[in-house]
Amino acid sequence: MQIEFLGTGGAIATPVPGMQDQLNVKARTLGVPYSRFGPCIYVHGPELLIDTPEEARLALDRANIAHVPNCIYSHWHPDHVLGRRIFELNRDWNHTA
Repeated sequence: MQIEFLGTGGAIATPVPGMQDQLNVKARTLGVPYSRFGPCIYVHGPELLIDTPEEARLALDRANIAHVPNCIYSHWHPDHVLGRRIFELNRDWNHTA
């Protein structure tokens, strides 16, 4: 079993649109590890996604994860569930590859 952290940011991902402070500029310029998606974890083996922040589709794409058959939530705060729509938008995830 392998655990992959897709996002380790807080309620607001980094960079924050419009913010020009040192951290946000560095995140835009250098990317990872300064650029962070919201909280999201993928467990390979059981193929389990934990939490779906708004950037979940971007995080999954960056990690080259194309199949998400299982998902659970740590809690129902918006920064953990607002990306839930990925399951509506990509029906292929409902089928095995």
